[in-house]
Amino acid sequence: MTQRMPLLLFMIVISYGAALPSLGFGETVRVAICQIQVTDRDVSGNLAKVEDFVRQAAEASARICVFPELIDVGFGQIVKAPSGAELARPIPGETTDRLGEIALRYRMWIEAAILEAVPGGGYDTNVLIDERGKVVLKQRKAFVYPVFGGAPAFQGNYHDAQVVHSPWGPIGVMNCADTGAAAKRAIFPTQQPALMLVSFANPQANLLNNLSLLAVECGCPVVGANMVFPDEASGKRGGRSRFVGADGTTRWEAASSVETMKAWDLEIDPPSNLGPRVDAGNVQTIRLPDNRVVLHGYAADDGLPGTALMTTWSKARGLGPVEIEDPNALSTAVWFSDSGVYLFRLSADDGEFVRTDAVTINVLPSGQGDLELAGYWTFDNTPNDSSGMGNHGTPVGVSRRTEYSTDAAPTGFPNSHSLDLDGQLDFVRVDHHESLNAENAVTIAMWIKPRSYPGFWPTGNEWSQLLNKGNVWGGQNYMVGFGAYFYLHSDGMGMRIPCLDDTVRTPYQWHHVAVVLDSDKRQGKVYFNGVLDHTVFNVPDVRINSDPLYIGTGDPGNPTKIDGQIDDVRLYTRPLSDAEVAALAPGAIVNEPPLINASQEMISSMRDVTLHGVFSDEDGPSTGVTARWTVWRKVSGPGEVYFDEPYELITTASFECPGTYVLELQGSDGGHLVRDTTAITIQD
Repeated sequence: MTQRMPLLLFMIVISYGAALPSLGFGETVRVAICQIQVTDRDVSGNLAKVEDFVRQAAEASARICVFPELIDVGFGQIVKAPSGAELARPIPGETTDRLGEIALRYRMWIEAAILEAVPGGGYDTNVLIDERGKVVLKQRKAFVYPVFGGAPAFQGNYHDAQVVHSPWGPIGVMNCADTGAAAKRAIFPTQQPALMLVSFANPQANLLNNLSLLAVECGCPVVGANMVFPDEASGKRGGRSRFVGADGTTRWEAASSVETMKAWDLEIDPPSNLGPRVDAGNVQTIRLPDNRVVLHGYAADDGLPGTALMTTWSKARGLGPVEIEDPNALSTAVWFSDSGVYLFRLSADDGEFVRTDAVTINVLPSGQGDLELAGYWTFDNTPNDSSGMGNHGTPVGVSRRTEYSTDAAPTGFPNSHSLDLDGQLDFVRVDHHESLNAENAVTIAMWIKPRSYPGFWPTGNEWSQLLNKGNVWGGQNYMVGFGAYFYLHSDGMGMRIPCLDDTVRTPYQWHHVAVVLDSDKRQGKVYFNGVLDHTVFNVPDVRINSDPLYIGTGDPGNPTKIDGQIDDVRLYTRPLSDAEVAALAPGAIVNEPPLINASQEMISSMRDVTLHGVFSDEDGPSTGVTARWTVWRKVSGPGEVYFDEPYELITTASFECPGTYVLELQGSDGGHLVRDTTAITIQD
């Protein structure tokens, strides 16, 4: 029988005189780490413990409390029965209301992660609640186990990885395993956080080592609070919460076996000017003789340091000449003379910071020609490449089934066979050729019909790969496959992008899947049955290699291979547009960006103004209902703006002082991030 050691509670206060060595920063805030043990399913008891720790932190004059992950239902509920999903609550909802009451009572900012209820399942969601008791920031975890004890657990949308203003400067939050994703960490540095807060439920406590990476990348202090776990035979008890300085050095670390409240004075450096945000828009594709596109850019700035924001379009790549109608306009027409793949860069300069984004325009030749199709394997009774590049495949393995099946995918054009793999020995090898290396972008598209699904942690054949270029895990140029955490996912170019639609797990059905990894855009997309399902951002990390390309496995030594059929595999070394992907799946409807409206501009003599935002997404993906979110934020203005419910379309904004403010409404359906702004003038 496992013996349980008694949990000890330590309350440690580091006074101002004993604070960490000065980092040369200009502001100070006292933050409390609240390292607690959470009892599975005991929501009431857990929240009572939260209040007790907040009370102690308030007595120690702390202003911010950082708690572990899933402080409401307990970490065990996402990996074992009985399900904790019925204990999940919406945000805002019962759980955040209770946390809000605690925050208001003790005038404390509270950061934690809780189980958020949405239609059909739940999210593991960080929340930041201010001293008014209001949820000012929420962020859904991306790297989650696929089920909460039987109920679907959805992967979070990288679009909501944002910072929020506080009295001490911009604050950002992260959640446990997400800190291990360079793609997600890379979202924060350009947002210039003054402080990052991270919640963990990590029995091994190894993920807390990522806090140093996050601190150095963001250039700010990081506070991580981990859960304490009951004593088990493994000896993995969590804890080891820590304060990390902006230089990545751990200033203090908790023990692994005790509940602890520790208050620490952090010196931070809030930015005086937030750099502009810029978006160059989505990939577009035209075919000659149509030679005109309209670039649709977006830029927003806080108005500092006082110079007018200057935006400029330029051609960054492409062989033919182009004519840009107005290089300084966010929306402008461009004319082309020659076919090719063109990259345009949009820069936004506020006088101190220059931010850039890029977009690809594919100009196809007249007729039926294509661009940068590096491989096309129809598997019509042959592994040969039909792209004209000569990247022919070689079947490997002795199958217990026929190598090709007359059960072909419903591609919408003549198609006689599909590749049939046994999940044990069969796969196809394509010898390396430089045409298979993707230096800027790649699109992978195929039809799949699995007989069995790999399964999820802690059982099943995890990480079975449909197509892979790169023998070293983590060093692939690109891949797409099934995963332990994800229904379907793609890795490469610095990102990991999961599919949100679990229908892909359905055996004995043909599904079309596609991914676009776009290093120039720092963005990845996954499509299911021709419809854009999910978009993530990345830090460019292109790793070309001389390894073979494999279809049906990751590499010959990988024991997990695909059990089922694969058909009509296409590989492009350019990003396809949403419409091009939809054309590969008969009947697919292009997922157009949602419509968003931030309400009319207004002049008011009242400091409190009701905002009426609009968000409409009629043709979004099936996952859009669960992945959808909207949020209000201040872009510029002379004073603070407080939103009563920032994640509601209709909400009250309270303005600190007279003047003209620009407010932004953001929204996402999981695949697209859309924005609109409005100006509010407050008179004396």
